[in-house]
Amino acid sequence: MKRLRSTAVLALFAAVLAFVPLGAQNAVKRPIELDDILAIRALGATSLSANGTWLGYRLSPPQGDSEVILRATSGDKEMKFAVGEGAGGALSFSADSAWAAMAMSPTRREAQANTRARRPNQTSVTIVNLASGEKSTVQKNRRFAFSGERGGWLAMHRYGPEAAGGAGA
Repeated sequence: MKRLRSTAVLALFAAVLAFVPLGAQNAVKRPIELDDILAIRALGATSLSANGTWLGYRLSPPQGDSEVILRATSGDKEMKFAVGEGAGGALSFSADSAWAAMAMSPTRREAQANTRARRPNQTSVTIVNLASGEKSTVQKNRRFAFSGERGGWLAMHRYGPEAAGGAGA
């Protein structure tokens, strides 16, 4: 009876050792460093096309310029776009899933230069043909929206004219 108990305990001990990864036994934890913090990217502004063939999302660092990624849900087609800092990256697909549009903000460096020069930081809209990858950018747009089921049309809300001396909008 005592021998059976010793064998069972030994078998249990061997099983525990077998399932504990060797790396976990010797893992050395290191503190988080500045490079680790700067490499962090947050996921935001996600959108799925109406037919489910495209996924779009924004990746943003804690501070700095963001990027929008358009990825086909089947296959390996992927397109990346630098969309600047701040409000950049608002994303929408047309109802027929043939087009994508995204808001583009000035980069961090451009925004700081505009602020120093007392110029407005204005967004633009980039329109992408998803079949060919062709893109077109329309400057000075506040917002945009595709027109429902008529996917080839895009409504844009433009900025007003600049005030005298360049201090407008």
